[in-house]
Amino acid sequence: MTDKTDARELTLNLDRYLRGNLRALSVVRVPTPAEEQRRALSRQREQLRWERQRLAAQGRGLCLTQGIRLRGEWWKGNCCGRARRPYPIMLKRRRPNRGPILFTS
Repeated sequence: MTDKTDARELTLNLDRYLRGNLRALSVVRVPTPAEEQRRALSRQREQLRWERQRLAAQGRGLCLTQGIRLRGEWWKGNCCGRARRPYPIMLKRRRPNRGPILFTS
């Protein structure tokens, strides 16, 4: 649609609404800045949760290619000493300047 067509359609819908057709337009309430800030915080928290899950799955997949099975929140704690296999060289190169990837047995 073009801007001209959009403007005409909005005008016709507004006219229908003002004549009593309450389904012609939907009335919405604009949130206050404080409400919008709370909603933004909630959305950011959810995005971070999904990103953490994605990265955890990526880490588990990378370790599986090396024959290492990880479970749960494998990045927490210091489990490297309990790993069944030596720390793979390939994984060390993948995490420069970040400390070791943690394993569970």
